[in-house]
Amino acid sequence: SPLKLIYPEADIPVLQVSIPRNVPISFYWQLGQALRPLRAQNILIMGSGAATHNLSYFNPRMGIDQPIMPMSEQFIRWLNQTVTEGNREGLEQYLQAPFGRENHPSPEHYVPLLVSAGAAHDPKGYV
Repeated sequence: SPLKLIYPEADIPVLQVSIPRNVPISFYWQLGQALRPLRAQNILIMGSGAATHNLSYFNPRMGIDQPIMPMSEQFIRWLNQTVTEGNREGLEQYLQAPFGRENHPSPEHYVPLLVSAGAAHDPKGYV
């Protein structure tokens, strides 16, 4: 979906990589680090997921215009700060973040961020 918005002509090759399950949370960052050299070949590494993903909070009658829940707003604020700081440990411990478990009762919409962050991370400074 994001690529359709970024490249509406679909004029770039795309390879989708499935995210493994039942691996340690640190695996996702390490996967990103393994993909990092592809950036030098001008290959886009992109993760798609959601900052929050708990469908039990979604009211379909309100559609997309429903207000952001305070617990989601707090998690998003934490997430923005943690990403900006390049805080790997914090990102990997997202379940201990304010309302982390409530916003991500299962990890599949969160862990693509760890892969992307791992690919973006430069040991000499966060890129």
